[in-house]
Amino acid sequence: MAPAQSREGEPGKRGPSSNAGWTKLTWDDLDRWAGSRSVARGRSYQRGGRVKDLKISSEGDLLATVVGGDRYVTTVALSPGRKRSSLESVCTCPVGASGCKHAVAVVAEYLQALADGQDVPVATEDDPRWAKLDSDRAEIDNNWDEDDEDEASWEDEDEEPVRSARSPKRPTRRQADAVHWDDKIEQHLRAKSQGELADLVWSLVRRFPEIYQEFRERIALQEGDVGRLVAEARREIRQVTSEVAWQNDWTGEGHIPDYSKIQHRFERLLELGHADDVVSLGREFIVQGLRQIGEAHDEGDTATAFAECLPMVFQALTRSSLSGPERLLFAIDAELADDYDALGDSTEALFDAPAQPEDWSVVADTLAQRLKTSSAREKPGADDFSRNYRRDRVTNWIATALENAGRDEELRTLYESEARATGS
Repeated sequence: MAPAQSREGEPGKRGPSSNAGWTKLTWDDLDRWAGSRSVARGRSYQRGGRVKDLKISSEGDLLATVVGGDRYVTTVALSPGRKRSSLESVCTCPVGASGCKHAVAVVAEYLQALADGQDVPVATEDDPRWAKLDSDRAEIDNNWDEDDEDEASWEDEDEEPVRSARSPKRPTRRQADAVHWDDKIEQHLRAKSQGELADLVWSLVRRFPEIYQEFRERIALQEGDVGRLVAEARREIRQVTSEVAWQNDWTGEGHIPDYSKIQHRFERLLELGHADDVVSLGREFIVQGLRQIGEAHDEGDTATAFAECLPMVFQALTRSSLSGPERLLFAIDAELADDYDALGDSTEALFDAPAQPEDWSVVADTLAQRLKTSSAREKPGADDFSRNYRRDRVTNWIATALENAGRDEELRTLYESEARATGS
């Protein structure tokens, strides 16, 4: 998403209209665009100093590097409207979709710069981060209608087209090359005989361990040996979550756990129809991963890496044999255990799925019974603040369940009882 070439000022100086529209942006606009959770996490990233080398194109589009589990390049474009501004972003993070927390952090950093009266340098055409964004998009989107090529604006036959930063679907030459090679490789493979293909695949299996592992897992699952793969995944979870996570921002040294093998095993088991096994493994992974995050000495990098595995767990939950109430309670228990906002948006796959009022009714009664039982076990002199905090979180979920169950008439009784118990 490279910007059009600047003609409004010298490099390094902000153009006269580069902040047009941004000063009218509100937090409500950001909430509508990215969602309250991404906004909260993005603001946390911005306050933590994770937005680096912020610049703005001559068209007023933001470009920055955001430090998370990796260093991500993010650009955000704003289209001011009469009643409501429209935001769009592209990021090299695993989420990638418009409105990720990194994009929110970039917007927050720019708004802070405006509030402080700080100049933001102009992002030039040759900033390598534009190429990084182009390259990242080329890997995930090779669908391009060649008719769009006629719409490109050319200043000279030997020059690259001038592209608008608000055209994320506009292909670059890198994207066209990727499509070209996809076609070539597919034709090359389809021209081979079955024997030639077998020889080629076997040579690749012997050369690349990840391909070997892929076939090993597929064959084991086809032969019904799921138990062995689940046991291996469980050992991987216990090994990785036992590692000490730390990061020294001054020296660049540290160790962030690598959850990629765990994520791969989740994906493979789910793809081949073993959702229940993924849910079982996911339960242990969430417990151990949250403990590890609590003991980590970093700036949230472990939590970011951990969160990338979770969407597969909750996708599996929606396909599992668990009952409706059991699925909801799985997700609620995960949320209650998460004191670090590490789950992110991963539970949305479950909570956004349709649920019956009777399922929520069972959840409300189950949580209410848990609250009653835990209250009876409270020791005299326990930390009132911590106790009340935990109790309020459970109460909030009970209230949500009652509302979704259509039992609104019980809310007043719940709130009055909790007010007496906690002073909330």
